[in-house]
Amino acid sequence: MTVTVPLSPAAVQSTSLKHHLAFVSWQGGTASMTQGGELMTMLYLTYLFLGDELTREGLAIMVVVEEALQRAVVHDFEGEVARPTLDERACMAATLAEYDRLLRRTPTYLFAAARLHLQKLYTGDRVLTLAAVLATECDAPPPRDEERR
Repeated sequence: MTVTVPLSPAAVQSTSLKHHLAFVSWQGGTASMTQGGELMTMLYLTYLFLGDELTREGLAIMVVVEEALQRAVVHDFEGEVARPTLDERACMAATLAEYDRLLRRTPTYLFAAARLHLQKLYTGDRVLTLAAVLATECDAPPPRDEERR
């Protein structure tokens, strides 16, 4: 019999609080690079934890979040502030709520394994975005307004 130990309530609360604080900072355009990285990690952990539960719509929401976070990093390097749109905020809020739900049910060993997996992806030579996953595993999403011009 295999016994799985869930994350402790204190670990869940601490992890969730860290991401919610980063979210508030991101909304106001004051998130540090560390907070942006934490939000990106939360996004990718949500993707990994969802596995077969992930729908095309859920992945599309996550792509919006990923692109907004990437834009914020670019603007930060250029010394500018990138505030998310209302749609991006709503998508981040939905992703964060999903992450909190998944965090409460994820066994400690899976959480640790997922963090290690992400570390390998971050330090590897291949970068895969959620937009690329969406384009290859599903029908390509319709072009955004700025792509139509």
